[in-house]
Amino acid sequence: MGVKYQVGAAPYPVSGRFDCSSFTQYVFGKYGISLPRLARQQAQRGTAVSRKSLRKGDLLFYYAPGAFKSNRAVAHVGIYMGGGRMLHSSPQPKDGVQVSDINAPYWKKTFLFAKRVAY
Repeated sequence: MGVKYQVGAAPYPVSGRFDCSSFTQYVFGKYGISLPRLARQQAQRGTAVSRKSLRKGDLLFYYAPGAFKSNRAVAHVGIYMGGGRMLHSSPQPKDGVQVSDINAPYWKKTFLFAKRVAY
């Protein structure tokens, strides 16, 4: 918790920082699950699950308004913790690794889909 955010962060042992996808890659790697580096690449892995069927460890994918030409493009990834919460690395509302409510207006609005990569 609290490790600072840096877009495009080098691997954590080198930079001491995370962006959203380097964080998920690092966490899943600790459990022997290999994920690609970028959120949009991670979004191509696993099996789709609905918001109603989320389980701890599912990956949540979001768009970032104005980041890409389309609001359908994956720009952020987090890990579902259960209880409507997500663990992720983001510059806001705090700077770095944090827990957010996935039902907060921003996260609800920008949610694209969820994937299960660990069974």
